[in-house]
Order: sequence, then C-alpha cells, then structure tokens
Amino acid sequence: MKKILFLSALAATAIGASAQTPADTMRMNFLNPHHDEVLVAVHRGDWRNYAENCLEGIESAVKMGADIVEIDLWRTADGELVLMHDRTIDRTSTGKGKVADLTLDSIRGVQLRNGVRARTPYRIPTLEEALVANKGRVLFNLDKAFDYFDQVMEILDRTGTTSQVIMKSEAPAGEVKEKYGKYLDRVIYMPIVRIDRPGAVEKVKEYLDVLAPPAFEFTYADSTCTTGVELAEMLKGRSRVWYNSLWGSLCGGRDDFASMKRPADGWGYLIDSLGCSIMQTDQPAPLIKYLKDRRLKDSLREKDRARERARDWAKFSRYAEKNDSLIATGTRPEVVFMGNSITDAWAKHRPGFFSANNFTGRGISGQTSSHMLVRFQEDVIALHPKAVVILAGINDLAQNNGTISVENIFGNIKSMCQLAKANGIEPAVASLLPSDSIRWNKSVKAGDSVRRLNQMLRDYAAENKFIYVDYYTALDNGTGHMDTNVSADGVHPTLAGYDIMEAVAKKSLKKYIK
Repeated sequence: MKKILFLSALAATAIGASAQTPADTMRMNFLNPHHDEVLVAVHRGDWRNYAENCLEGIESAVKMGADIVEIDLWRTADGELVLMHDRTIDRTSTGKGKVADLTLDSIRGVQLRNGVRARTPYRIPTLEEALVANKGRVLFNLDKAFDYFDQVMEILDRTGTTSQVIMKSEAPAGEVKEKYGKYLDRVIYMPIVRIDRPGAVEKVKEYLDVLAPPAFEFTYADSTCTTGVELAEMLKGRSRVWYNSLWGSLCGGRDDFASMKRPADGWGYLIDSLGCSIMQTDQPAPLIKYLKDRRLKDSLREKDRARERARDWAKFSRYAEKNDSLIATGTRPEVVFMGNSITDAWAKHRPGFFSANNFTGRGISGQTSSHMLVRFQEDVIALHPKAVVILAGINDLAQNNGTISVENIFGNIKSMCQLAKANGIEPAVASLLPSDSIRWNKSVKAGDSVRRLNQMLRDYAAENKFIYVDYYTALDNGTGHMDTNVSADGVHPTLAGYDIMEAVAKKSLKKYIK
C-alpha cells in the first residue's frame, strides 16, 4: 500500500512540476530526431474547410491534432506582417492590390475567399494575432518570412512565442549564419533543399557542418530520384526530414490524393523509404487517421495525455509484452541497457550490436532517472540479467520532469545500483555524454552539472568496484561538447557516435561479450 501511495504521489508531482504546454511538447519532439512520431504540418491552416491563412482555419487544424501549422507572411505598406500567401490579395480575398501597397486598415476591411473563391466571413489576420491566439498550443512554420527575420523576432519576443516558430529558406548556410546567427540558438531554423538537383547531397552536408539543423525540408519532382534514400540514411539520428505531400511536383507524385488512394505508395513510401518524420499536408484528417492506424501519431490530446501519464507515468506498458515474452523463453540476457532516448535509439538503429551479444535495450525517450528507478523492477530485475548499464541524468538536467538537484539525480542512480546488486546483477554506471546546450530547453546550460555528476558517478563506481562506462571521454571534443559528426544536436549520438559508444561498451563489458 505504501508503495502504491508513493508512486501515485511521485507521478502527480512529476506532472505538476513539468507544466509543459502542448507546444513545448511538440517542440521537444521536433528537436528529437529519435522520436518515433511523425509530426503533421497543416498547409495554410485547414483552408479546404475555411480559408487560407485565417484564424478559424488554424483553430480547426489545432483541434484536428496538427503539430505544426504552416502560414505565409507579407508586409503591408505601413510595416505590419500579415498572413497572406500571394503577393496580392486578389485571389484569396474580396479586395485587390499588392500587400506591400496596402495599409493594415485597408486590408482589415476585406473578407477572405475560400478554395472555390466564395466569400467567407473570415478576415486577414496579422502574425501577432495568430501567435497570441495560439500561444502554447501549436508550432508555426513561417513561409516567405526569411526577409523579415528581424521583425519576426521582435514580434516573437513581444508575444513570448519564440519557442513556437520554425523559420526556413533555401539561403546558403553561410548567409543564414552571417545574417541571423544571433537568433539560431532561440528559434528553430530549417533549410529547404531540392534534392533532385545536382549538388543536393553536398548542400545538405554543408548545412550540417555549418548549422547542424534539427530538420530539413526536401522537395523533388522527378519520381525516379533516389537521392532521398541516401539522405534518409545520412540523417538518421541526426535531423528530422520534412516532405510536402501537397502536390506531385513536391514529392515525386506521391501527393495527398495519390496517398488517399494508395497510402502505402504515397505517405507510406515517404515515411518508410525516405525517412519522412514531418509531413506537410492539405488533407490533415486522412493523414492523421493513417498515422494513428500505423501507431505513428499519438491519438491523445493534452488532457488525455495528462491522465495517461498519471495512469502509467513510468511507462511500464512500453516493454511489458517484450518482458513477458523474454521471461517465457527462459533466456537470461547478458546485459540490460537502461536509459532514455539515447539508449532507446541505440537499440532501434543498431540492433545487431544487441542481438549479437545477447544484450537487451530498455530505453524510453524523455525519461529521467526518477522514471527509470520506478520501472527498474519490471524492466531490469525481472529479466535476471548478469549486468545492467545505467545511463541516466541528461533529461533530469534538462528539467523534463521539473527541477532536480545533481545530488538527487545521483541518489536515483545509486538506488538503481543498489537494487541491481541486491538482486545479483552487476551494476555498470555509465557517464553522461558531453552536453551543454539542450535544444528543447534553451534556459538550461548543462555542461558544469554533467561534469560534476560524472565525477560523482566515477567515484561511486570506484568505491564500490562497479564497472564505469566512460562515454564522456571518448565523445568529448576537448571543449565539453561533441563534434557534429557524432551528435547533430549536442545530446543524441549519430550513427558515428554510436560506433564510438559501442567500442567503449565492448571494452567495459568485455567479460559479457561473446
């Protein structure tokens, strides 16, 4: 009974402490290249049922479950940024003229037209109005906004919505860094690359070297183009990949209408063969249903997520079936790897390393040491491994579960080691990877805390004659960071990073290596 009360209180405290908005969660998922979910971007809002770039269409997209709403910007004669795709308002409204020649007051006097040019009651909103109306609710991808970058940032700062915006352009990496580098640690920037043109792969490599973007938007018209397959492999574990299924010339003919007829050859191909993990669509409802049917998108809205976290805060259900199956076979793993998204993605992207050595991965994206301690019985002890590698702490420092001291993080890891030892399992304490800036929580600089916690873990392992798995030293570039070839975001390893980690693990666990 005491255990049940303790776990319930712990879960409730964690939910209250995190206080994340839906947009915070969407941003965190966007910045995590290992996140399983395919994010949905709705083009110009739900314009098929409302009108392009209107507040009502944005509201509909949010309610449908959009993670991102794409909107377009133009600047009026009196310097206001308004939502409008075309250079003129002729096609989409009851008015006429170039946006640049019209004042905001004159634009406010017209009504928007829908997709068949019928008059609607909807008006042309400003960027600021759209941001304020949706603060904390959804991410915005701003198209045609690159030339207004400075003004956009002023509005974002004024409205407190900097974390909700994705800027993008086809500008060369050097130009982006020179002009707007001062903003790139605060706002997401995504390059656009036409991958069926010569030099596309080299252009992507340059962006990776100069900007290390969390995502790329790729377009291609040539249905025979295979560059996307190469890029999917290159970016695995480094950056998300965005494709547009709006019309055929953007996705090699695998557009929304083709996808609704044959989903596997359309959306499915973009996801499974080209690594698409962000899809921009004009058909959000069918796409979201398709993703939910494939369990590639969470069907729960935020209130339901909170209730779900309260029911299964530590995610016991994640590995329940796999644990039961493993126990039923009577097979005893040599080593269980307990961890967060770093361990989770390792087992997914490098399954050969685990299967060849009878290792088992039990990582869950986003988890803190508190989550791991709570599920340690089910995901480690019940499997009766010979050893367990515990890699925890970076999400604690990122405040995924609220503020926690380095001492308490250490205490959680120490408790897991004690539980393992008491059950005849050899603990292997892993260092945190060299990280400082946390993409999903820019207010955190983790470098000093990472080094302090690692020293505590090293000393504890030495005092108790436990294995210490020193990933930090192997991955450190000498500045307390990882080079971009081994970590695109400064936290999660690339495939090259996992090569290094595997070498360290093999050396540290040599008595368990077959």
